[in-house]
Amino acid sequence: MHQTNMLDACVPQSLWKTTSPHSLKRLRKQRGLRFKSLIDQVLREGIKSMSAPAKKRTVFHTRSVDLGSCRTANVDNVAEVLAVAEGESFDREICHRKI
Repeated sequence: MHQTNMLDACVPQSLWKTTSPHSLKRLRKQRGLRFKSLIDQVLREGIKSMSAPAKKRTVFHTRSVDLGSCRTANVDNVAEVLAVAEGESFDREICHRKI
């Protein structure tokens, strides 16, 4: 059987989604293993790492910063917010007219 077809036939779809066939080929060549031996080793190491207790994650905190007061009373109107931010005057009547 051709090697690519063997890879397709032997490796479960769930492994294909997370592992590139090229990485399996590269590992097989680097370690000088047969494909079946490589898959056995990958499964053993994966089961061992999944069975180990989870590593304690470090807690990440985002510090808050005072940005001052809001320059507009309502930030729902993007045109008004942009006008205020750019130092322009804003006429609500012009903005709300139907064309």
